[in-house]
Amino acid sequence: MRKATLLLLVLVTSAGCATTASVPVAPPLDDVAAKRGLSDQTKSRIYVLRRGEYKGSAILFRIAVDGLIAGGLAPATYRYFDVEPGTHKVLAMSNENEEVREFKTEAGREYFVVIGVRFGTMTARVGFDEAPNADREILRGSQLAKE
Repeated sequence: MRKATLLLLVLVTSAGCATTASVPVAPPLDDVAAKRGLSDQTKSRIYVLRRGEYKGSAILFRIAVDGLIAGGLAPATYRYFDVEPGTHKVLAMSNENEEVREFKTEAGREYFVVIGVRFGTMTARVGFDEAPNADREILRGSQLAKE
């Protein structure tokens, strides 16, 4: 009896350690349409992508663009923003830190901002990963987070 109780306790504890943060995802047709790219050539499109890493996967990162909180990003999800050309700020937040990336956009162009996990003191930290020549191919395997 004791062995069965101990085994059950170990299984329940292990299952709790393997949780992954999640967000509602958009229907597949919306995801496909978003991956097709910008339709209004007078605007710029900013994609913010979180890679599908196991490290730090239990932590949900929050995203804001130009001061407006857009929602969360779980591993292997992305959001996109159609914005007027000009200077924009993308803010990524975790439980432990915030990182800001500011850049200038041009009409008819797409920009890819990739966030990743950094080791923190008590929990995962957020950081920006470089993706200098990224295109929509970087979105493969990711799902559009629902608004």
